[in-house]
Amino acid sequence: MDLRQAELIILEEGSLPSSYPLTHLLLDENKLSSLPADISNFKDTLHVLSLGHNCFADLTTIQTNLSTLSTLTSLELNKNNITEIPKDCFKSLSALLTLSLDDNSLKAFPIDSLYVISAHPNRD
Repeated sequence: MDLRQAELIILEEGSLPSSYPLTHLLLDENKLSSLPADISNFKDTLHVLSLGHNCFADLTTIQTNLSTLSTLTSLELNKNNITEIPKDCFKSLSALLTLSLDDNSLKAFPIDSLYVISAHPNRD
């Protein structure tokens, strides 16, 4: 599902089609800072979640919702304002192969067992 540049500030509960087996959710270039709890409806189908160019600064606000997405292989968090990654933030994402954190304000983050980590460039 492609919702890029939709000028979204919030994604309301029930706004995603629960009867549709969503595999890709593209939410780039909006103003989101949270995810609805019902994103867990796609825990067995969602492979790609792209959240680049949004307003995610504190990943603890979405960590619980992300933790249910056991089939997620790619998570894009480019160009947000993320400064740190909470410990074990991605631990439950056992299928995650690619985590992209380009152009954030990361100072440090814990290294998990990921296939590809992209975090270039970030600020000092």
